[in-house]
Amino acid sequence: MSIGQNHALPSLSPRPIGPGFIGAMRLLLWPVASVLSAGIALAATPPPEVTKIDERCALAAKLDDRHKTGLRVLADLSDAVRPETNDGRGKWVHFASAADLKRYARKNSAPNTQARTWSARDGTFIASLYFQSDSGDWSDYVDYCFRDDGTLARSEAIVVNISDGIEGQRAVHYAADGRVLLSTVRSLDKDGKPRADLDGLDVPPVYPTVRSLPFNAPVGSPPSVPAPPSVASVGTASQPATDGVLDPAAVANQVRSRLGGVRYCYDQELAKNRTLAGKVVLHWTIDLAGTTRDVSVESAAPPMPQVAACVVEVVKRWRFVPVPKDRKVEISFPFVFQSADGQGTRTSPPSVSDPPARK
Repeated sequence: MSIGQNHALPSLSPRPIGPGFIGAMRLLLWPVASVLSAGIALAATPPPEVTKIDERCALAAKLDDRHKTGLRVLADLSDAVRPETNDGRGKWVHFASAADLKRYARKNSAPNTQARTWSARDGTFIASLYFQSDSGDWSDYVDYCFRDDGTLARSEAIVVNISDGIEGQRAVHYAADGRVLLSTVRSLDKDGKPRADLDGLDVPPVYPTVRSLPFNAPVGSPPSVPAPPSVASVGTASQPATDGVLDPAAVANQVRSRLGGVRYCYDQELAKNRTLAGKVVLHWTIDLAGTTRDVSVESAAPPMPQVAACVVEVVKRWRFVPVPKDRKVEISFPFVFQSADGQGTRTSPPSVSDPPARK
C-alpha cells in the first residue's frame, strides 16, 4: 500500500494460500489487487521519523529469501482466531518452507493464523502474518516491522471483509515508546470505490514488541497487554452477574487482555487531535458460545464517532471464556480515553446484567 504521494508500494511478503482465501478469490477477484493499487492519501511530506521508518522497513521487506536472516515459516494449528498480544495458547508449528505450509493447507484445513518472519542485516525484523476466520468470510494480511531494539515501528494491513463486500488498508507508524506517529486508513467497496465510513473494516491485532508476538510467547501463557503511553485500566463491575452466568471480574480481566485493539482505535485519532479525550459506553451480548453479538454504542461524550466505530469492530471479534452456562449475558462497558499526559486510554468498570425477559 502506498504511504503518501512520494512512497512506493511496499514489497509485501508472499501471501499464504488456504481454502478460505482461495474460495474468496474464486468468487471475488478484486480484494488484493484493488487494495494494493488504491493507496492511502496523506500529506505530501510525512514527518521525518515516519520517512525513516518507511525506508528501513521497505529495505527489509523487499529482501529475497537468500538475504533474509533467520527466515521462519510458522502456522498456528489450533482453532484460535487472531491471537492477541503475548498469547501463548496456540499450537505453533515450524514448516520447512512456504511450499511445505501450502501443501499442508491443501491436504488439511488451512491454519487460521500463518506467519513468515525474518531479519535484515541492520536488525530490522519483519513479521508477515495472515489471519482468517474459521469460515473464511474475512481475512487480514499484516506486515509488522520492528526496530533493531524489538519495538514496533510500523504495521501495514490489507483487510478484506468478504461477507460485507468491504476491503481496506490500515497503516500505523509508532515511536519507540509506543506513541502513534501517524495513522492512516482507507475503506473501499467491492468495486474499489472509497467508502465514506469505516463500518465493517477490521482492526488487526497490535504487537508492540517482537517478544509479544504469539509464537514468541511462553507456551500456554494467556494474552496480556503491556501498558504503552496511552494506558488502559479496568476496574470492578458495578453490577455482578447472577446465578453464576458470568463473573464481572472475569469479563473485566478479559477486556483488559484485549485492550491493544481498543488502544489502537484511540491512538490513531489522538495522533490527529492531541486534546482528544472522553468516554464511550458500548453495549453487547455474549451468547452461549462466548461470542459477542449486537455490539452497539450506548453513549459517547464528547461524540467520538471514528473512535467509537473502530472499537465496535474490535469488540465484534472478541470471544469470552468461560461461556455463559444457561442464557445470554448483556454487557454495558464504559471506556474512558485519556492519555498519560492528560490528553488521552483507560477503561472504566463494566456493568453486567442478564438480558431482558422475552415476552
